[in-house]
Amino acid sequence: MNITTTEHIVRFCEARMVDLLRIDWVSGKIANERDCEHRIYHHLTNVLDRKYIINSNVTISGITTRRKSATGSFLMPDLTIIDQDQRQRMRLLFELKLDPHSSAFPETTFNVKSDFKKLKKYITNPILGGQLEYCFFVYLYKCPKWSECSISDLILKKLNHRKLKVIAINRYQKKIGWYSELEQLEMDSRLKALSTFRVGGSN
Repeated sequence: MNITTTEHIVRFCEARMVDLLRIDWVSGKIANERDCEHRIYHHLTNVLDRKYIINSNVTISGITTRRKSATGSFLMPDLTIIDQDQRQRMRLLFELKLDPHSSAFPETTFNVKSDFKKLKKYITNPILGGQLEYCFFVYLYKCPKWSECSISDLILKKLNHRKLKVIAINRYQKKIGWYSELEQLEMDSRLKALSTFRVGGSN
């Protein structure tokens, strides 16, 4: 596959990449946000045309979410996609959040609102907002109560902008249907063993 337009990148992200990240999340290839960043980078580089450059933690200066002058301030999105054929314009941007608790926004104590503020700043900035076609909020969580559709709808209402998109992936949810309570417990136990290694101390 060789994706050559931003529109087709968005379609890939909202369909095939969701399936790939779900597999990664359940199989143990994603244990934290850095893993999620790496997997998205991997999946995108496999399909994007060479004119696109994917970078992580790019510094965007002169912008802040704080109530003070933006002079000397900066923000760093998790991933960006730049189109070299369009004068190095930034076309897509990603903020990622992996919630380790067995709950989800809006009930979790895990901070996601700071990401919402950053996304709104990116898209409403006069210069950056003119370049960006879309910004994605990728939210990985595990919760038996809140479905992916419910979470996506809630977050979209919070973001409230046509250029802001949400990808919500619940580890307890299959592409169709849910894992049983027993399967959820077994999955948690198996994945915890993959991401936590004891080499000393008490048993």
